[in-house]
Amino acid sequence: MTYLMSMGIEASTAFAIMETVRKKNKFLKDTQIEVMRSHNVPQYYIDSCNKIEYLFPKGHAVAYCMMAVRVGYFKVYYPLEFYATFFTVRSEQYDIEALVGGEAAIIAKIDELRAKSRIKGEKLSNKEDDILKTLQVALEMVQRGYKFTNIDLNRSEAVRFVVDKENKALIPPFSTVDGLGGHNAESVIEERNKRAFSSIEDLLSRTHLTGTNVGDLKRLGVLKDLPESDQMSLFDF
Repeated sequence: MTYLMSMGIEASTAFAIMETVRKKNKFLKDTQIEVMRSHNVPQYYIDSCNKIEYLFPKGHAVAYCMMAVRVGYFKVYYPLEFYATFFTVRSEQYDIEALVGGEAAIIAKIDELRAKSRIKGEKLSNKEDDILKTLQVALEMVQRGYKFTNIDLNRSEAVRFVVDKENKALIPPFSTVDGLGGHNAESVIEERNKRAFSSIEDLLSRTHLTGTNVGDLKRLGVLKDLPESDQMSLFDF
């Protein structure tokens, strides 16, 4: 565009020619070629415009480079914040047991998924592929000296990973539990802010968690400090 403008072609026409070449939707129009020839644009230049498959704009390239510098900066100087943002925004599927299990558990799950696709020749499902991507970044994080704590009934958020600087860790959200959606997770936060849960029975009655959700949380040890019921027993006295 800037070259064509320097040759005296009107700005809007130069822009239209650039867009035709950049997107490669079609060849240059005859009228565009006539304009270029009338302004003494060399024939080799016109021929090149019809051969080019795609052009990457300078502004786009600069934006990518600036983003790479920003990502690199936060990854080096604010690692926990970087990973918390990554797992919250970019990850779609999780294996919470592998994450909480630490480096060995993460590696074991990665090897399991890779063996399925490479050794057994089975195609990974979209869900498994997303889990593999999450675990690869998680492995990088733990190998840098950080970790994932278990889900915390009192500190975990619905869908956002929480930074725990004191323990150099990330606290996973409730939504990392398979089948526990954002709506159900949000209900836990809303009720927790009103008052603490007194029992598993209380948790079930006040939130949108299903019996399966609660069973998974119990299996993970998230509810180990909650009694099953508020009902008192004679043996408590």
